[in-house]
Amino acid sequence: MSETHAAINVQLFAKFREVAGCDQLQVVLPNGLPCTADQVLQQLAAQLPEMAALIPQCRLAIDDAYVAADHVIDDLNAQFAVIPPVSGG
Repeated sequence: MSETHAAINVQLFAKFREVAGCDQLQVVLPNGLPCTADQVLQQLAAQLPEMAALIPQCRLAIDDAYVAADHVIDDLNAQFAVIPPVSGG
């Protein structure tokens, strides 16, 4: 059974942090839980439209581990982080 209008706190890094003006953002999940990692990223894109083009290159990490786009999320108490692409030289 899904909870309606769930929200999770997502840690932000790099450009996401700059655009949001904070290091953590509450992402509202209008359809509640369960949802997929991809749905979280799409909702983040809706809340930060300036970053929408970058979302396909990002990964979601839950409790310090990367998860696949189809990973099912059912725990509001987990630690979430959006990891943008990284480049080095």
